Amino acid sequence: MDQVTAANPLLEQMKDISLPPDIEFWPPAPWVLPMALLLFVLLSLLLWWAYRRFKVNRAKRKALLAPKEAALALLDNITLDDSESVLTLSGVLKRAALSYFPRDEVASLSGNAWSEFLARTLPPAKTGSHSFTLLHSHSYRQLTLSSAEADGLKAAARAWLSGLPASALEYNQKAEATQAQSPASAAKSSAKSSAKNSAENQRREDGQC
Repeated sequence: MDQVTAANPLLEQMKDISLPPDIEFWPPAPWVLPMALLLFVLLSLLLWWAYRRFKVNRAKRKALLAPKEAALALLDNITLDDSESVLTLSGVLKRAALSYFPRDEVASLSGNAWSEFLARTLPPAKTGSHSFTLLHSHSYRQLTLSSAEADGLKAAARAWLSGLPASALEYNQKAEATQAQSPASAAKSSAKSSAKNSAENQRREDGQC
């Protein structure tokens, strides 16, 4: 080694390599704490907004399901042993109908028209639509239902309520879809009718020729 150093004097001027000190975790850089605080605040606001939205949506779902469920629950407590209880049943059905069908179509119905509406909107697979006539004939004439009539009317009311959609929202969406398809169906039928008339006119002209 001494011979190498003597041969190259510059080696004597070299010093040992000094490594930089290790970077420590603490204290952090000045920008780290404000950024972490900002992220914490944003995350807290996001979680709060998500929780509030969840509560609002849950309340809406309950409100949409409430008419059908509430009506079925009230139906169990109605005995139909007098004309007043028949009026009570009619009111339960009317409140449920107002939650699903257009108000201007249902609100003004009474008497025989109301009974016919219930019978008309009863699902086809259900039976007992004739029992709805008892709502009109017995509630206002102060007549007492027989046991068979009471059972039939209550069964018809339960069948009508059970046939309603799971929610008023589902019913409204189906109604909107049907209304949206109606103009298209009408236009399609009109086009078919026009084409048919044109073909018939053409055949007549060919026959005359």
